[in-house]
Amino acid sequence: MPGPPVADLPRRGHRSGLAQDRDDDRARRAHDHGERDRPVPLLEPLTDPASARGFGAGFGRPASRGASFEGVRLAKRGARHDNAPPVAVSIHPLAHVDPGAKLGVDVVVGPFAVIEGDCEIGDGCRVEAHAVIAAGSRIGRRNVVHSFAVIGGAPQDRRYAGEPTTLVVGDDNLFREHVTAHRGTGHGGGVTRIGSAGLFMVGVHVAHDVVVGDRVTLANGTLLAGHVVLGDHVVTGGHVAVAPFVRVGARAFLAGGSMVERDVPPFVIAEGNRARVRALNRVGLERTGVPLESRVALKRAFRALFVGELPRAEALARLESVSDPFVRELVAFLRALPRR
Repeated sequence: MPGPPVADLPRRGHRSGLAQDRDDDRARRAHDHGERDRPVPLLEPLTDPASARGFGAGFGRPASRGASFEGVRLAKRGARHDNAPPVAVSIHPLAHVDPGAKLGVDVVVGPFAVIEGDCEIGDGCRVEAHAVIAAGSRIGRRNVVHSFAVIGGAPQDRRYAGEPTTLVVGDDNLFREHVTAHRGTGHGGGVTRIGSAGLFMVGVHVAHDVVVGDRVTLANGTLLAGHVVLGDHVVTGGHVAVAPFVRVGARAFLAGGSMVERDVPPFVIAEGNRARVRALNRVGLERTGVPLESRVALKRAFRALFVGELPRAEALARLESVSDPFVRELVAFLRALPRR
């Protein structure tokens, strides 16, 4: 028996009359309740931040395995509102964020990233795909952690017995791919500290109990062994290795490929296998804003200490009368060496 004419069949993609009637009834009910044109914000503030756990803001669905953030509640999925507040936390559905982690505002977590419990991540940080933030990390604001970096991992020390230790990071640091920064050890003070505004290029390693100053630039493959201390504005070339307990003064430059096993005074260039002081870091001093009069005073002090024929102790004694603060910093660093 022949079927109905083609024109009488419902077209694909067209809604049936029954479905259209249901939509009309729903619209009339919304109008009767005064809800027809009421905007619904994507995010609404909460008085109880604890009730926000388990959602990934900005994706409209639960985040993977218990993402946690504060002060934000997801509203109806798919709702739109031009005056909605900024996204508090954006967690990719394929990321893993432990419920015990504390994330600030505007934190972005990429796919397959892992943030363990007992972590604190400040406002505006970005954790990219496959990066790991381990337990015990205390990270400041606006830091960026690139793929496959591990921040806050357990120290590589045979004496470490699993005691709780921390890694403390300042603000505005950039950690590129495959950077590793480990927590401290109980016998070393328990804390690894990294300052602010640092650039850590690919493959940099910061070992346990290290102290890194502000605005450092560590080139690819730089390795800092345990208990190393780096001053502010230190710059390294590629593949520099610094032995345990070495101190590197502020504004020093470590040339690429150097093996540093002795303390490096501030304001100098050190280079070589078992690096030695080679020159005053004049370019670094100028770039970091050291005044001209201080640069001239440092040049004279460098000649007296490293080029002249006077014994080191006598040269230091003569420099004690110099009032320039940078020269005094250099003298204080060198005087502290015999006590270590």
